[in-house]
Amino acid sequence: MTKGMEKALTENGYRKMIMSEEKEGCRIYYEVMKSLVNAVIFVDAGKYDIDFINSFRTSLTLQMGNAGYTTHYMTVVCLDSESPAYTSDLSVAKQVCSDNAFSWVYDVSQHKIYVYEDQVEDFYGLRRILDNAESYEGDAEPEEQGEYKAPSFKDSVREAVTAIKALPKVTAVLILINVIVFIICTLTGSLLYNKGASGLKLIEGPIDIYRIFTSMFLHMGLFHLSNNMILLFFLGNVVEKEVGKLTFTAMYFVSGIWGCIAMFISEIILDKDIAVVGASGAIFGLLGVLFALVLFKRVTQRTMPISRVMVVILLSVLNGFSDTNTANWAHVGGLIAGFVFGVIYCLTKPNKKGRITNED
Repeated sequence: MTKGMEKALTENGYRKMIMSEEKEGCRIYYEVMKSLVNAVIFVDAGKYDIDFINSFRTSLTLQMGNAGYTTHYMTVVCLDSESPAYTSDLSVAKQVCSDNAFSWVYDVSQHKIYVYEDQVEDFYGLRRILDNAESYEGDAEPEEQGEYKAPSFKDSVREAVTAIKALPKVTAVLILINVIVFIICTLTGSLLYNKGASGLKLIEGPIDIYRIFTSMFLHMGLFHLSNNMILLFFLGNVVEKEVGKLTFTAMYFVSGIWGCIAMFISEIILDKDIAVVGASGAIFGLLGVLFALVLFKRVTQRTMPISRVMVVILLSVLNGFSDTNTANWAHVGGLIAGFVFGVIYCLTKPNKKGRITNED
């Protein structure tokens, strides 16, 4: 990491994090935006230590969470193309980028950042800062920072747009549609819920099949919407990048359809009329797909351990059954459909060319 990079960061609102346990070749800078903390980990490729970084991220996430902040991370692997160790350092850097979409490679001698195909294009304006870091080389040391100035509403909107642009396209569109529909529902009362909810008794003829699809975009309350969109955000970031737009779209809607069918079956068995809204069946389907991708090593187990995915699935299902107002069988139906779809995909589609996989 160069002096120019440090000056560029500090003059653009970043602060260096002072840690109790310093790690050679690793520096962390962060910025605070309302309820968010954006942490950027700069690490020399030759000193990269995955255990230290994972431990640091876990600790910081917990500390910031207790203080009411959500923490986002970006890893920048630094190397020198003029160094004799360049070949081995580049191998490390590519491995890091293969494991984590939120990571870039920075060549300190060329003052150039490399963003691979599957990596995010930006991180809250960080790419612009690093692209201009060369202009800070040779300048005086960074001046002492003045009083922190909170970002304006315009800056917040720009940062939100940047975060959305970094999402895979289908995931971003699905989140946007769900939010827009929720706003319309808030303004129109029960109109869309009456017309769009799904249930066995509500499908009186072939034309009413549309309810299976419309119900996936309706949510009962902000908490319901937020939970589903947060899950869709994280799952979409992994699954869509692995399987592609068209397959991801098919997986999403097929899982949602089977989630509704599972609810219809439960209505018959329980002899109870149920009206269902929400994207949970489709989202649980993506969770099932993720389980299959990890199981078949399409997603590296170093960054997404299979035990962690299993725990998330178990807790999510159990949490659903603990709430009588939750469409539990839609969750189970979507989860099973997504897992089957994911297994079929892994068995029939070759692994991405050049993808590096790791085993624990």
